Amino acid sequence: MAALAAMLAVVGPWGVGSTSAETIAHVTHEGSISDPLDVDWYVFFALAGERYVVALERVGLVAGQLQIWKPATDDSEPSLVASASGAHLRLSWTAPASGAWRVRVSGSGLTTGSYQLWIRSDDDAVGSELSTAKLSAFDIDGVLTQRSWLEASGDIDWYAFPVAAGNSYAVWSVLGG
Repeated sequence: MAALAAMLAVVGPWGVGSTSAETIAHVTHEGSISDPLDVDWYVFFALAGERYVVALERVGLVAGQLQIWKPATDDSEPSLVASASGAHLRLSWTAPASGAWRVRVSGSGLTTGSYQLWIRSDDDAVGSELSTAKLSAFDIDGVLTQRSWLEASGDIDWYAFPVAAGNSYAVWSVLGG
């Protein structure tokens, strides 16, 4: 455990308890697990009581593990506070205290491949990645069809589409497979 404490205490360029403007609001990291024993660590700053979504979008990584760790301090060892494993990785987590927290990404079993790690405020509509309508998504009658799926409980998808003043629009969702 002492080796793990030392590793967590020095991860990232910001050090224990420090902050980075990059990691406060909305962050996307691209990474790769190139060896089954490979582990990637990221630091993000969280505010006490705020809810965050930490998600792993698998690009080439078939299955993985996603963990949030409380870093070591003078008074305590590092500790695992949230984890998910499998094909669809999404953690919705409320920070119990402000500070720099660690995110650990690894493959599951012998899996390797690339991924994107997303860290954002849970209800962050402004600045979220949008499934933005493209002109090619409209059919000949001007009807827009967008396909998406909710990968986990609590998953939220945001959409943007063009509108014109004075027009009425109907928006609906259809469940299907």
